[in-house]
Amino acid sequence: MSTPTSAIARTSSDPGELLALPGELQRVYVENAPSLPLFASPLWGVLNTSLFVGFPGRGRAYAGASPGQADTLPALVEIAPR
Repeated sequence: MSTPTSAIARTSSDPGELLALPGELQRVYVENAPSLPLFASPLWGVLNTSLFVGFPGRGRAYAGASPGQADTLPALVEIAPR
Protein backbone atom coordinates (compact mmCIF):
# COMPACT_ATOMS: atom_id res chain seq x y z
CA MET A 1 0.00 0.00 0.00
CA SER A 2 1.34 3.40 -0.87
CA THR A 3 -0.98 5.24 1.55
CA PRO A 4 -0.02 5.12 5.27
CA THR A 5 -2.14 2.65 7.20
CA SER A 6 -3.55 5.28 9.58
CA ALA A 7 -4.68 7.45 6.64
CA ILE A 8 -6.53 4.50 5.08
CA ALA A 9 -8.26 3.75 8.37
CA ARG A 10 -9.45 7.37 8.63
CA THR A 11 -10.48 7.94 5.03
CA SER A 12 -11.40 4.68 3.32
CA SER A 13 -14.76 2.96 3.23
CA ASP A 14 -13.55 0.35 0.71
CA PRO A 15 -14.01 -3.08 2.37
CA GLY A 16 -10.99 -4.48 0.53
CA GLU A 17 -8.67 -1.78 1.86
CA LEU A 18 -10.08 -2.06 5.37
CA LEU A 19 -9.71 -5.85 5.40
CA ALA A 20 -6.07 -5.49 4.30
CA LEU A 21 -5.21 -3.23 7.27
CA PRO A 22 -4.60 -5.98 9.87
CA GLY A 23 -2.10 -7.67 7.56
CA GLU A 24 -0.31 -4.39 6.94
CA LEU A 25 -0.18 -3.65 10.69
CA GLN A 26 1.18 -7.14 11.34
CA ARG A 27 3.91 -6.64 8.70
CA VAL A 28 4.94 -3.30 10.23
CA TYR A 29 4.99 -4.82 13.74
CA VAL A 30 7.06 -7.85 12.71
CA GLU A 31 9.60 -5.67 10.91
CA ASN A 32 9.98 -3.20 13.79
CA ALA A 33 9.15 -4.94 17.07
CA PRO A 34 11.95 -5.98 19.43
CA SER A 35 10.05 -9.12 20.42
CA LEU A 36 7.01 -11.11 19.42
CA PRO A 37 4.47 -12.41 21.93
CA LEU A 38 3.81 -16.13 21.54
CA PHE A 39 0.44 -15.96 23.26
CA ALA A 40 -1.77 -13.32 24.83
CA SER A 41 -1.59 -12.63 28.57
CA PRO A 42 -1.98 -16.07 30.15
CA LEU A 43 -3.72 -16.30 33.50
CA TRP A 44 -2.64 -19.82 34.32
CA GLY A 45 -1.97 -21.17 37.75
CA VAL A 46 -1.34 -24.41 39.57
CA LEU A 47 -3.11 -24.79 42.87
CA ASN A 48 -2.38 -27.26 45.68
CA THR A 49 -5.57 -27.94 47.60
CA SER A 50 -4.07 -30.54 49.95
CA LEU A 51 -3.14 -27.89 52.56
CA PHE A 52 -5.28 -24.88 51.63
CA VAL A 53 -8.89 -24.17 50.59
CA GLY A 54 -10.70 -21.20 49.06
CA PHE A 55 -8.84 -20.95 45.77
CA PRO A 56 -10.60 -19.27 42.84
CA GLY A 57 -12.06 -21.68 40.32
CA ARG A 58 -14.92 -22.20 37.92
CA GLY A 59 -17.44 -22.19 40.74
CA ARG A 60 -15.77 -19.31 42.56
CA ALA A 61 -14.19 -17.10 39.89
CA TYR A 62 -13.42 -14.15 42.15
CA ALA A 63 -9.77 -13.85 41.00
CA GLY A 64 -7.29 -15.25 38.51
CA ALA A 65 -5.05 -18.15 39.46
CA SER A 66 -1.87 -16.36 38.39
CA PRO A 67 0.00 -14.43 41.10
CA GLY A 68 0.87 -10.82 40.44
CA GLN A 69 -2.40 -9.88 38.78
CA ALA A 70 -4.46 -6.89 39.87
CA ASP A 71 -7.03 -9.19 41.51
CA THR A 72 -4.55 -10.94 43.87
CA LEU A 73 -5.83 -9.29 47.07
CA PRO A 74 -9.19 -11.14 47.14
CA ALA A 75 -7.28 -14.43 46.84
CA LEU A 76 -5.14 -13.54 49.85
CA VAL A 77 -8.28 -12.96 51.90
CA GLU A 78 -10.17 -16.04 50.68
CA ILE A 79 -7.44 -18.72 50.79
CA ALA A 80 -7.11 -20.37 54.20
CA PRO A 81 -5.46 -23.42 55.76
CA ARG A 82 -7.39 -26.67 55.39
